[in-house]
Amino acid sequence: MSEPLNTTGTENEAPNGTETSSSAQGTEDKKKETDWVAEARKWEQRAKENKQAADELAEIKKQQAAADEAKKDELTKATERAEKAEREAAETKAQLLRSQVAAAKGLTEAQAKRLTGSTKEELEADADDLLASFKVEPKKANQVIPGKPKDGVSTPNSGEIDPKAMVDELFSSGRR
Repeated sequence: MSEPLNTTGTENEAPNGTETSSSAQGTEDKKKETDWVAEARKWEQRAKENKQAADELAEIKKQQAAADEAKKDELTKATERAEKAEREAAETKAQLLRSQVAAAKGLTEAQAKRLTGSTKEELEADADDLLASFKVEPKKANQVIPGKPKDGVSTPNSGEIDPKAMVDELFSSGRR
């Protein structure tokens, strides 16, 4: 078992004075393998950091959306309250105007409710039309209305009862 002795002095050198390629190649392979593991770990760490950042961003977006929705709800509620107040003010103003026109024209409360129009002039014109349509002609002195008894005469079948005559009858019959 004799191996040729290397007389040049180094173990890795070939007899002709060059290093063996297998030792150098083994070291480079080891470095490459270590680099891949390090790279894999580095990218894995970055992926974890990115996932954590993405999760945090998603949570922030959720919170922002909830805050925006709350603001939107508050804004919507405020807008609805303002619109309701404006409607009520307009209704009150219209009712006041209707009452003023009705009082000026001498309308009853029931007639005043029927007035339509948005301006004083429109309401006054409607009040005049309403008065014209309900205008009662004055009675003639001796006008006889069919089916109605003459003044001062009560009939048992007339359907109308004179309260004064009834009271007189009740109290006078008890004294007899």
